Amino acid sequence: MRDRAGNVKTIILDDEDASRDKSGALNNSFNGVTARKVTIAVSADEDTEIYVRYSVHSSRKDAGAGTGSAARVGISAIVYGDSAAQDDTLSLPELPQTNITIENAPDSANLSASQDGDVLDWYKTNYGEEGEVYMQDGEAIRSVSFTAMNKFGDYKTVLSWNDGEGTQSCAGTQNGYHTESNGKIELVFSVDENTKYIVLYAGAWKGSNQIDVFDYNGVRKGTATFTAGGTSECKKVVIPVNVTGKTKIRVVLTSTGAYEGGNASLSGVQVVGKREN
Repeated sequence: MRDRAGNVKTIILDDEDASRDKSGALNNSFNGVTARKVTIAVSADEDTEIYVRYSVHSSRKDAGAGTGSAARVGISAIVYGDSAAQDDTLSLPELPQTNITIENAPDSANLSASQDGDVLDWYKTNYGEEGEVYMQDGEAIRSVSFTAMNKFGDYKTVLSWNDGEGTQSCAGTQNGYHTESNGKIELVFSVDENTKYIVLYAGAWKGSNQIDVFDYNGVRKGTATFTAGGTSECKKVVIPVNVTGKTKIRVVLTSTGAYEGGNASLSGVQVVGKREN
């Protein structure tokens, strides 16, 4: 924080204590998700300006690796007023416990259409020059990240679309990205009362694909797993969404129990609900 006179105040929000186990060693299973409410009290005799910069300072060191893990920061809400914001001012709608369903992936699917409602957004992995395609004007899928993006081209479901951004249409592709052994795929969604489902076209080979759903506070609200041997398994994963207002959902696909190069994969994502007029 800096005022117009150049006075600077720095606050570091550190999750290092939370990322250590009881022995004090770094805990590699710590997901690094922490939340803080920051109140900046301002006192001035006349109108003035305060500049606030919010950024990643550094990422923690992996035990024995000597390199920092990927890190990022975000802001959920900003409240400005004559008095400090109360806790309930910053509350977001609760995500209830979620029953994830897993079914065999179909032979083909159109990301631009759904028999269960309007398609609010979609995402396709490993296609085109950019390596990914999003729905034109879609806003529900906020971010997608992989610990490693390895290409493959034999996903069971042939995915197509007709309202893409960049690549406007595709008659069908079986491309996708898979993790390295025990890697992760993380997606963040912006959802509201009009969102009904999140659909993942996911896969596993020589290991398991564990799907976890977290609310905006990092609390796990649902989990499901499917496993494959030497023949890959392709599944349509449906995550129901039942919230009363706008909030964030984080979905993590983790390759677990992988052997001989086994992995988890993702070919496409679809968000289905009711489009506002």
